[in-house]
This record gives sequence, C-alpha cells and structure tokens, in this order.
Amino acid sequence: MRFLTVLVTLSVVSCEASHLLLPKKSSTDDFSNAIIAILRRHFVSNHASTMITQSAKVDTYTEYLQIDILDRILLRTSGEIAYVFSTPIRPRRPRFFNILLFDGYLAFRSILRQLHPNKYDFSGYYLLILTAPRPVFNRTIQQMFIDLWSYNIVNVVLAASSIVGSKSPEGTQLFTYFPYVEHHCEHAHPVLLYNLTPSTKLDKSVNLFPPKLSNFHGCPIRIAAIDYPPYTMIEWIGGRRRLRGIEGDMLNMISSELNFTYEVVEMTGDDRWGQIYGNGTFTGAIKLVVEGSVNMSTGCFSMRGERMSVMRSSASYYTIKMMFAVPPGRPYTAFEKMFRPFSAVTWMMVTLYTLAGAGVILVLQFYPWSVRNFVYGRSTGMAFMNFMNIFFGGAMSRTPGRNFARALLFLWLLQCFVMRTLYQGSLFEYLQQSKNFSHVDSLKRIEAEKMPYIMSQGNIMFVRDISSIRKRTTLIPDRTEDRFEIFRQQSVNYLQVAMLTAFDHLAAFNERFYKRGIVHVAKDVLITSPICFYYPQKSCLAARFDVEIGRIQRAGLIEHWLHGYIGYRFFRKPKTHHHIPMVLTNEHLLGCYETWLAMLVLACGLFAMEVLSERVHILRRGFDFLVD
Repeated sequence: MRFLTVLVTLSVVSCEASHLLLPKKSSTDDFSNAIIAILRRHFVSNHASTMITQSAKVDTYTEYLQIDILDRILLRTSGEIAYVFSTPIRPRRPRFFNILLFDGYLAFRSILRQLHPNKYDFSGYYLLILTAPRPVFNRTIQQMFIDLWSYNIVNVVLAASSIVGSKSPEGTQLFTYFPYVEHHCEHAHPVLLYNLTPSTKLDKSVNLFPPKLSNFHGCPIRIAAIDYPPYTMIEWIGGRRRLRGIEGDMLNMISSELNFTYEVVEMTGDDRWGQIYGNGTFTGAIKLVVEGSVNMSTGCFSMRGERMSVMRSSASYYTIKMMFAVPPGRPYTAFEKMFRPFSAVTWMMVTLYTLAGAGVILVLQFYPWSVRNFVYGRSTGMAFMNFMNIFFGGAMSRTPGRNFARALLFLWLLQCFVMRTLYQGSLFEYLQQSKNFSHVDSLKRIEAEKMPYIMSQGNIMFVRDISSIRKRTTLIPDRTEDRFEIFRQQSVNYLQVAMLTAFDHLAAFNERFYKRGIVHVAKDVLITSPICFYYPQKSCLAARFDVEIGRIQRAGLIEHWLHGYIGYRFFRKPKTHHHIPMVLTNEHLLGCYETWLAMLVLACGLFAMEVLSERVHILRRGFDFLVD
C-alpha cells in the first residue's frame, strides 16, 4: 500500500491533469483541508523535510483512510514540502517536522515505541492525525498527551474529527497541551486550540504552535551541579543551595527570564562528573542526567563525543584551556642573592681574570727578583696579598716606583673599582627584592625534569592517548578542596608536580589565596575544550535554553561575569620595576652576614695554620713562598 502511495505521488509530479487523481469528494475532504492548512502554515521549509509515520491497528478501513488522506496531502503540498517516510535507517540528523497518523491508542503507542532521538527531534513540530473509526474520549487524548510528555514532546497539534461530546461532530478539532501553567507543573490536560467546521477556514490569527516554554510559572527544575569555580559555585543562601559563577549567573538569568525555580542536586563523592562505561553503565552526574533524575547538569562539562551519544548538549557558551599548573621557582636564599647582580657569564669572566692574575703571580715566584721587581715594583712585598687586597677594595701600604708596575697596578685598580661599584650599586637593590628562580614554563621542560603529574578523575580523559603522561599520573578525587590542596602545596611547599587543570580554575585559586603564594602555569595549552550544559536526550529544555544562551553571549555577559570572579594579573609579565630606595634590614643583609661569617672562619683557619706553621716545616715553607 505504501508503494501505491508513492506511485500516486510520482504520477502527480509527471502529469499535468493532476486534478484527475483527486479522490472523489467525501467527508474526508474537510478533514484533509484542515491538515493541509496546518502544513502550509507551519511545515514549509527550504532545508528540512517532513517525516511521515503511520500505524493502523483497528481494521483495514482506517488504513485505507490514512492512505486516502496522505494522497490528498501529497497531491496538494508536494510542490511546497518535501516528504520522507519513516524507515529503520538512521537519518543524517533528527527530523524536526513530523506527521504521525494512527487510528487509536494502541496504534499511537506502537508509533511512540519507534521514536528515538537519533531519528526524531523531540523539540520539533509534531502533527498528530487521529483517524479513529469511532468517537474518542477526552481521557484518551489526555493519556496520549501524558505519553508525549514522557518523551518531552510539547510542540504538538492533534487533529481529530470524532470526539465524544463535541459540539460540532462533523468538524475538525485541533488539540494541544501546555506542560507548564499557573498552579500546575508538567501538566498534560488537552486544550482545544481551534474547532474547524465544514463552512469555516483556519483563522490566520490562531497560533497552532504557541511558545510553551516561555513561562514556567515558577515550576522547579532539578540541576545536578558540581562546584568548580569560577564556572559553577554552590552557596547556601536562605537555607537553600544557590548557584554562582558564570554558569550559575547564566542559569539565574535564564530562570528569571523564563520564570522557573531550580533545585540544586550537589554532586559529592570522588567521581562527580561521572564516567561512561562500555557495558552501558554510568556514574556521577552523567548517571543522573541519563536516567532523567535531573533536568540538566552544570559544572564545566566539556563537549565530548561519548557524552553527546547518551545525553543532549546545549550550545557551547565558553571554551576552556586545559593547562598544567606548576609550582613557582624556588626562592633565592640570602647567600644566592649575593650573586644576582652579575649574570653567570660575567661571574665566569671575573673568575677567569682573577685566576689569570693569581696564576701570573704564582709563575713569577719561580723567576729571579729582578723580574719580579720589574712587574711588582721594588719593596712592595706580598704580591698575592696585595692582589686580593685591591680586589676587595683595600689599600697598598707601599706603591711601586717603576712605570710598568704602576701601569699594571692602575689597570687592576680601575678594573676592580668599576666592577666593585657596579656590583655594590646593583646589590643594594637586589637585596631588597623577594625573587624566585624561574618556574617550569613549558611541557617540554616538565618532561625533561620528569615531574610527576596529578589529575582529577574527570580530567584523565584528556591524556588517555598520551602514554608518557599517563604512566606518571596520580589520580585525585573530583573535589575542589582536593585540587586546591594540591595548589596550596605547590605555592607554599613548592611541591614539584604538574597538575592538569582549567586555566580559569587556577586563576580562581590565585585570586582567592594570592597572599600565601601563587601557582604558575606552563605556557603550553594541552587542549581547548568547549563547555556546555547537558540534558537527557528527550529533554525539551535544550532548544529553549539555547535561545537564551545565545542572547547572553551576544550581550557579552559571559566575559563580564568571568572577570567579576577572576583576574589574570598573576599570569602577566611583571612591569618594569622602578626601584625606590628603602632602609635595609637585617633580613636583607643576611647574605652579607653569612659571607662575613664564612670569611671570618677562613681567616681563623689561616691564622691557626700560620701558628701551626711554626712547628710544621712544610706549612712554613708554603706561607713563605706566598708572602715572599
């Protein structure tokens, strides 16, 4: 019989005298005209076809009647609307426009069992054509609407021509239902939209698909929420849980716009986001959403293929950057600050020319006095001691008399004076600064230093294909307090681990606890991931909420809210430092004290060795050699 329908349709397209194919005028005409008027008003689309699904369970007469109605519809609207018949083959995308023909409640239930989110868009338009051979009771229609609500299908129009108690038994009644009305939530009571008589046409002012989710009349929505600042934060206000953060602010604005309340189901435990296992089981928030225990989820849920295969996602409203949090570099010790005025290359050059001078003195010890007097000057004595004395800024008791020796002395004095002045000037500033060594700033350096990794249960999916990272990874529970504890150990105790986290999440920690130290981030972005809300696959909220999300995005409110919770000042390069002189404290001079103490110990050691040299001949010869 379906072949006959297709054959008739093809004949309509190929023959000019199409009116010859019209069935004889009967009582079906008025009913078909009403259906055609609805289709022309709401189902004409340039980019989407209309799917036809039919079922007849009463007798063959109703099946023939359905074919008759379809023939008339196809004949008169096939030039405006593209039609496809329901098949087991999954379409490329779910059908938004749908026509369901059935002859009773049993046939209706058989069609419902065929509905699947992969084939049917539950937020789309559904035209239900009831071809019952006998009058249908209102309670039967109500039960149909109750069943439709279990699938979250709300944009429906049911066309029937034989309703018990109808004032116009020969007319066509158009019914729908409104799930959210004043004083009633998830309500499926039939509402008569329009009553078409044989002598009237469909009034253009009648909206057959009115917006049904623009006002929830204070009805509650259950939300599975995960505390993950700055995206979602859960607070107790007035004895109930309220949401904050950019996602919380979005939901607060949407709830105000659509007039609904929400009940927060806070996720606890070690696996809060949840996992999807191959055997069809789920955990965490995903389990609640898939089972329909909640209406939606929030808490920085990234868009992933495996999640979208079992849940329905909203439009993405923000993209997060997954990066590695690393501890700050170790602070300089007081003694290490003494070496900061010069770079390593400069210190190397100072060491080289000092060793060169000491080497020259050592070599000249093996030459006769005439050569040494020519280089050092006559009667200056203790060449090595004079050399080091000038290096540290001391004076010579005797100056050389010859020009060559004086020239060498002048060059050495000038060199030491310049270097010492530069060093002392820079040291005054560096002693007052609290500086750290540079932190590990790239994934390459993390790998080079073999730092262990720490990740929460929900983030391990990002690195499941990177074996070099996974084998050094330790998992922690999906709790904000556990992640913040790792951050605290990194900032205070310099815990040498790299923790995978959302960049904004780390910024939220630094913003809250910056006084006790900040955590840095490696500059490499491991992955960027769009985030969204998730709903059950049959949810009717997704399309309506997407409209509000789009408005919020276009208004720029998401970035505005985000900067109200966090700042990125701790990740910016420091500005050029303009030094203001300040009084030096003992803490600033601790490195100087340590150097003085070390030199004092060295002096005492030399003094002890010199006293001992009176008894040890080898020591005495060594000292005589140095001071000769």
